Amino acid sequence: MKQLLAVGLLYFSLVAAKAQKLADSEVPVVIKDAFAKMYPGIKKASWNKVDTLYIASFSDGNYKGAVSFNNDGKWSERETVISVESVPAGI
Repeated sequence: MKQLLAVGLLYFSLVAAKAQKLADSEVPVVIKDAFAKMYPGIKKASWNKVDTLYIASFSDGNYKGAVSFNNDGKWSERETVISVESVPAGI
């Protein structure tokens, strides 16, 4: 389990190093609309761009996650942060 966590943290740190931070005004409307439709309760997100993907990182207090969109506003990846306690014992 610790190895998986370490690999995940390494991956995200490498992606973060390559990411370009964006202001909300720099994110295309089609992508912001897709995000709002997917997560209607989330009012604020931090945006980054990695290659051709726009990545929104967000939290509403209980839920933390990130979602990636391509240039057309189609999502390609979703990530959710979960507690260790919520992972089934057999995993």
